[in-house]
Amino acid sequence: MALYTALLEIAYLFWRACYTLCLTNILNAFVSVLLLSAEALGCIQQMIFYRIMAAPRVRRPHRLSTLDYYPSVDVFIATYNEPLEVLRRTLTACTYLDYPKDKLNVYVLDDGCRNEVRSLAEQLGIHYIARPTREHAKAGNLNYALSKTKGELIVTLDADMVPKSFFLKRTVGYFKKRRVAFVQAPQIFFNPDLFQHNLRSNDQVTNEQDFFMIEMQSARESFNSVMYVGSNTVFSRRALETIGGFLTGTLTEDVATSMLLQARGYKGKFVRDVLAKGLSPESFEELLHQRDRWCRGNLQVAKKWNPLTLPGLRMMQRFIYMSGVLYWYFGVQKIIFIAAPILYLDFGIQPLRAALLPLAAMWLPKFLASMLTFRVLAGDRRNLYWSHIYETAQAPVLARSALAETLGIAHKNRFHVTRKGVTQSSVRIASKVFWTHCVLLGFCLSGFVASMHSLVTTHAIGGAYVVNELWNLYNTVAVILSIFVSIEQPRYRRTERFPKQVHCKVFNDRECYEGYSVDISETGIRVELPYASLVLSGEWKIAIEGLSSTPLAVRAIAWTGAKEDPFRYRFEWVHLTHEQYRELVKFIFDDEEDVENQYRLAAGHSVLATLFRTWHVKVDSLPPKGDRAQRNRTSRDSWHNTDVLNILDSEYKNVRAMQLCKTDRACRPGPHCILNLSTCA
Repeated sequence: MALYTALLEIAYLFWRACYTLCLTNILNAFVSVLLLSAEALGCIQQMIFYRIMAAPRVRRPHRLSTLDYYPSVDVFIATYNEPLEVLRRTLTACTYLDYPKDKLNVYVLDDGCRNEVRSLAEQLGIHYIARPTREHAKAGNLNYALSKTKGELIVTLDADMVPKSFFLKRTVGYFKKRRVAFVQAPQIFFNPDLFQHNLRSNDQVTNEQDFFMIEMQSARESFNSVMYVGSNTVFSRRALETIGGFLTGTLTEDVATSMLLQARGYKGKFVRDVLAKGLSPESFEELLHQRDRWCRGNLQVAKKWNPLTLPGLRMMQRFIYMSGVLYWYFGVQKIIFIAAPILYLDFGIQPLRAALLPLAAMWLPKFLASMLTFRVLAGDRRNLYWSHIYETAQAPVLARSALAETLGIAHKNRFHVTRKGVTQSSVRIASKVFWTHCVLLGFCLSGFVASMHSLVTTHAIGGAYVVNELWNLYNTVAVILSIFVSIEQPRYRRTERFPKQVHCKVFNDRECYEGYSVDISETGIRVELPYASLVLSGEWKIAIEGLSSTPLAVRAIAWTGAKEDPFRYRFEWVHLTHEQYRELVKFIFDDEEDVENQYRLAAGHSVLATLFRTWHVKVDSLPPKGDRAQRNRTSRDSWHNTDVLNILDSEYKNVRAMQLCKTDRACRPGPHCILNLSTCA
């Protein structure tokens, strides 16, 4: 299938170059050649993608038990200005890594030189390193720590990445072979990304990075081209020292480090298991800052260490790394593809010259084959149109970044740390791209208006108009969704909730209720208590199966059920000790996850379904900016509202009566049970 599609791509490009260029004037010629170049670049990347994804993959896990001895391990958590609660979660998780304690050292590398981070490290028994200068950003921070430590293996974790206890058990075993330089685990995120969150598609669409982090990395291992992605990685110190440590001089030290290690003949391994989870960017502007850094950094790597000429790389490795560099011109490509039909419809500039039937005969089979091949190779991780949406949303910013870096006019290299732990109580607009996409949408719509005008005046419409209108429609849907993505939906929660259904018991000195947890977070828990009183208030204790040997103190803060489900309550943790917080983090994050089935597109992931769902999202009418306390007070006050109490009382009596009825065989549930409990008693 991949070979057949590649042949169709080549045939189409040959036909385009020989028969469809419009050279009638300078403007037509320029646009026509530009469009063909963009298509050729896309074709090259597609064929490399097909070759990578079609390669056979052999998974050979190497467990820790296969080693003759346990090598010493240093864990590096680099930080600069991340919120303390984000860093605390990661550092706490590192304290329960399952590895001999005399062989394990955890270091927090604080480039912010913050006293509170030093204090936190001391509380957790973690080593603290702060360097006197900050040159070379994250890579410089890691290199300074290398010079101060002696571990045989180095683990790099981002400040928000929470490792699982078996992280080292699943990775260290690979270093039985001396030529293994690093082992990379996928970067998986526990919060919805910007596309999932702003398009209200958390359960329908996978995280935008999952496809590369899982499928592409797994496929690249077949060609010894696994990319170091900056976190969730275990390095051999000996291998790192052969290239002088983590590479500096670019904004993406990770790509350069892995490429030079592989050029030296070392191997990079990929572990498909989920071994750590972190926070994806929580605002669209932060996402664009991150991608701007990745874009410019990859182009800087190509300038400094050109994959096509770097000694030591095999041919396929050169193609793969060069394809990774060329990928970051997708912003330029998308702008060209969006502009081409608009230029024809609005201004009469011809990007190509071909009759409708020959164009359909050459392009349609190629397009359908591409979609089918992508679906076969990518499975349920991604489809071709979602890739188009992701790239269209970022195109205006990254087109500028790529061109500026290529022409050498980019702003000064400044490593922008992606902000984590962002909350907001109202809708915001990421103006950096919102208005740009609005302008693009205006041009797209003007193309439809121009076609209608042509139809009204000539009473006929040519084949060129039909082709460009369909092309314009394809782009318009992506632009509309990009506008929705740039409208930031509120993020009220300081921490993410995780579904956990386990038995629990809520009690105080006078009452005790049994039930089940619904979800849990670092700040609280939501439970279902079918036998509870109508209103729970004040401080309680909760015993949760599998969490702690001692009950945890909680405070009731809200009734969170609905009319149909009135027995759910929210509690927040109070007076958590360090040990209790440690157990809580382990309970939430330290479980096995099935990467094969969990991180895939769900039913209802179609673009039209997403567009319909997003269009009908209603913005919550909550108090403006930061009035979280007021919102919680409103929830608590609603308990004393007469209507709410009446609903609760009715539902409570109903359920309680049914329970009493079931204890008496002579009693039959009916209206009398609801109206008079004593009848059943």
